[in-house]
Amino acid sequence: MICEIIAGGSRVHGKAYDLACSALGTPKAKHHPTALHDLAESLSRPRANEYGQARAEELATDLAADRADQRKADAA
Repeated sequence: MICEIIAGGSRVHGKAYDLACSALGTPKAKHHPTALHDLAESLSRPRANEYGQARAEELATDLAADRADQRKADAA
């Protein structure tokens, strides 16, 4: 269940996501995470990439709209 919540991400599960991350705790050693840490990371990494791409597209759209508004203001 913890891995499922982590896979859904904080936007979907909100506070439950934070609690799930806390429940995992820190790995016993930096280079020797537990299997649960490995699984959680493999489930959450693709979501992070998807979020990053969607956010980049959103920012590009906002920038294009701002530029169009500026061109209209400059023309007026």
